Amino acid sequence: MARSDPPPAFHSLPPEIRKKIYRFLVVTDPKHMIGDRDPEPSLSAQFLRTCRMVYTEGRPILCGENTWDIFIQNTWGPGYPTLRSPFYQDFDHEPNQRLQLSPAIPGVLPLLRKFFIDISYTDRDEVSSTREAARRVASRLQMVANIDLIRLNYCSFCVEDGDEDELIMMLQTWLGRVRNVKKVVIEVMSSDEDSELPEARFPEPHAEIIQRRWMSSEPLEKTPLPSMYAILEKHAQDIGFCKNDLKRALLAVENEDMELFKECRKDILDSMRVH
Repeated sequence: MARSDPPPAFHSLPPEIRKKIYRFLVVTDPKHMIGDRDPEPSLSAQFLRTCRMVYTEGRPILCGENTWDIFIQNTWGPGYPTLRSPFYQDFDHEPNQRLQLSPAIPGVLPLLRKFFIDISYTDRDEVSSTREAARRVASRLQMVANIDLIRLNYCSFCVEDGDEDELIMMLQTWLGRVRNVKKVVIEVMSSDEDSELPEARFPEPHAEIIQRRWMSSEPLEKTPLPSMYAILEKHAQDIGFCKNDLKRALLAVENEDMELFKECRKDILDSMRVH
């Protein structure tokens, strides 16, 4: 080109060149290492708002090639799950890019392909709040047809053995309902040498079960207890004298004990008739 010629318009560039430019602008470090959870990328998704063509071409790259953080933490507040984008600018109109995983964002979730699930638990709250968060995360991830990667980090502090076992079984049951994940990495954050808090690690047998279920294409219908419990809970959760039986039924689900679940279901139905 002669020096006097104007630069080519962006839309006139070949599609493969435009995709490379999108990646320079909106894709963060693909390694996404756990040791550096808060990078300061000089990236911006604002360019995707330039025009309809740019938005249509760049959005799948933004959503599908970045790793999206899902937090289940009762250490800083309720155990409700939040989703954080790889960007720290005002992209999703939420402070800190923390979006509650609610039905409000189903249009975004199917486009995402890579997730980092960070679970942090202490004894300052009951397992039930984390259980609800895990169930919600699993139900939302089932909206994603093709998941390329899930990285799971689990860390718990000052939890008694009984509660720890219940917590592990709960995560195995509910997070294990996700299917068709191409790659699974389960990691544990190293203990802080300056901390006096004992740290629990995710037991290897349970990690293997979750990994096997995530990478499986087995339909959920072959493991019906969670679905059966969800229907039962929907009708009985607001009836006060059903709560203990619901808790027993949930433990039956997590232990895959069909006979105990049927017994609890009968007791709950009897209580509902009385109610």
